[in-house]
Amino acid sequence: MTNVFVSIGNSDDKLPQRVWAEFYAKVDAAVRADATQVFGAWMSNPIDPWQNACWCIEIPKAFQERVMFELGLLAAEYHQESIAWSPALPVMLGPIHPAPPVESLAEWFGEKKEETDGDA
Repeated sequence: MTNVFVSIGNSDDKLPQRVWAEFYAKVDAAVRADATQVFGAWMSNPIDPWQNACWCIEIPKAFQERVMFELGLLAAEYHQESIAWSPALPVMLGPIHPAPPVESLAEWFGEKKEETDGDA
């Protein structure tokens, strides 16, 4: 299994809204078809001057080439320069023991605590 981020965009405004929505739907279907898990799907803020979308999926190695090929076909169909396929290298971080008290985290990370004179 591999964790992968897939990203698409329309920052150059090649695609009108209706076509962008169609492109997004086809990429979404392609990404989800063989994923064993979809950890998340994100889109840019609708009032931003650009359109982007990103998925984080878990996919078996046996299906990766097929999905990458299908995404390449979609990039061609919708006149996109690329679709980003970014395999992730997860690093599992465990808790640090002994865990510092929550109040001292800023200090623990090297941030200086501001001195106050007691006035509220």
